[in-house]
Amino acid sequence: MGRGIWDIDFSYVSYKMIQITFRKAELRDSNDILIWRNDIVTRQNSFNSEKISNEEHKRWIKDVIYSSEINLFIITNNYGNKLGVVRFNNKDNHTEINITIAPKYRNKGFGSKVIKQISNYYIKEYKISYIIAKIKPENIYSIKAFENVDYKFHKKYKNHIELKRKLFK
Repeated sequence: MGRGIWDIDFSYVSYKMIQITFRKAELRDSNDILIWRNDIVTRQNSFNSEKISNEEHKRWIKDVIYSSEINLFIITNNYGNKLGVVRFNNKDNHTEINITIAPKYRNKGFGSKVIKQISNYYIKEYKISYIIAKIKPENIYSIKAFENVDYKFHKKYKNHIELKRKLFK
């Protein structure tokens, strides 16, 4: 029997058809962020690979949401699905970006699209000079996602590399 329109799995719709939107994270997003953070792939690519407890996460999320130095955004699509989370840690004249795509939306082309759109917004809205992405060298998917939207190699350290982006087209 054929599939009705209500049975369509939107996670497989071409990313070019998907509109990306973002909003400031709220306490109601806490559980989703914790699930994504404790995902095995996320932990492998994080600088802190330990599993985070619910109590520790609750303290962290409250501190981040009410911080003037950190901005946390939930990424959604035009179907209302949460695609992931992006965190900006503000420094003097720049910011550091951290992105986590929800496991079921990985490897579908959303990473670069999200990075480009939110980076464009952030540079213009917050009047910063540049954005730095700190990535483990073995995290090839993240490196490629950032390079695809004109982040350039900046520095190499013992446990990570930095990619830098100034202006977006």
